[in-house]
Amino acid sequence: MTREVQSLLVLMVGVVTLRLAATDAYLNYVKSGMRPWLLISGALLVLLAVALLWRALIGSREERHADDHAGLRAAPAHGEPEAPDGEAHHDHDHSNGPKVAWLLLLPVLAVFVVPIDPLGSFAAARQGARPLELEQKAQYPPLPRPSGGAVDLPMLEFIDRAFYDTEQSLRGVPVRMVGFVAPAGDRDADFLLSRFIVSCCAADAMPVQIAVRGVDGAPPPVDSWVEVVGEWEPWDGEPDASDFVPNLTARRVTPVEQPADPYATFGS
Repeated sequence: MTREVQSLLVLMVGVVTLRLAATDAYLNYVKSGMRPWLLISGALLVLLAVALLWRALIGSREERHADDHAGLRAAPAHGEPEAPDGEAHHDHDHSNGPKVAWLLLLPVLAVFVVPIDPLGSFAAARQGARPLELEQKAQYPPLPRPSGGAVDLPMLEFIDRAFYDTEQSLRGVPVRMVGFVAPAGDRDADFLLSRFIVSCCAADAMPVQIAVRGVDGAPPPVDSWVEVVGEWEPWDGEPDASDFVPNLTARRVTPVEQPADPYATFGS
């Protein structure tokens, strides 16, 4: 692989990084706060690639110039035999660099050719529910009790209040949450309202799920996004410490478009 090709590969990676960060496509890979760092790293890669390419082109020109001078100095005088091949000039090998660098093209091609979707029901089913940490029980501030409306609540806060709130502030309070649909499996529910929580990127994503019950008619299609309005179903006694999925009785289930940012972060 020549130095010119290496420079072009770095350039392509930088351009793809800038392209992702310039649109909402990067949200399928990392959380929203990473955009400035993606823009900075993409710009630095482009500048580095341009500098490497310029250096490679200048170096090739100087080597050709040196070869021409070496050929003139080695040219035989009139009547003298020509020097054997390889003695009158140097054979420069520009194929330096590991061939494995061609693998950099794979993610570049994937971004342009194969659309990447955010994690969905398949990934959520493979990870499963998280066990509880019942020693974390605490008192949460009360929720407003709207007349005829519902409280907009992040799914993770709903789950935390359901399991850890000693005052059971969710009891009798209609809530509204948005997530994607996952199959209920062997649970006594119509479907699992799901969302992935990320700390940095999709690689550390953790699913949070709520078992939705009491849906009129057939459940929504798997992996479709819905808005659910309903109420928490309190349980008798202590919750199952091995199952981090509370129950919700649905009042209304409405299809919605996938949010621009499909992943949530802790505290949102």
